[in-house]
Amino acid sequence: MKIQFLVPAIIIASLLITGIEGCQKQQASVEIKNFAFNPSEISIDKGTSVTWTNKDSVTHDITIDSGLFDHDLNPGESFSFIFNEPGTYDYHCDIHPSMKGKIIVQ
Repeated sequence: MKIQFLVPAIIIASLLITGIEGCQKQQASVEIKNFAFNPSEISIDKGTSVTWTNKDSVTHDITIDSGLFDHDLNPGESFSFIFNEPGTYDYHCDIHPSMKGKIIVQ
């Protein structure tokens, strides 16, 4: 009789573990340092959160070229955005136009 309960318990446990892993959010990070986005290009899966952190001593901003968002970051601040749509998202710093980056969402 114990075997009858053991098999369903193993199946349920497997489903719960799989479900928990499937719910974990993916994350990526971009460091802003020495007037550059590092890494300057990343590839992520749809639904991934990207966090930019300004490690410079001046204000920067993150402007998505398509107009999706424009966000200022003072020194030491971070900003996160979840990319839910596949595509290529080029971005730059309006304050320092030589700073460019790219997010590729698959």
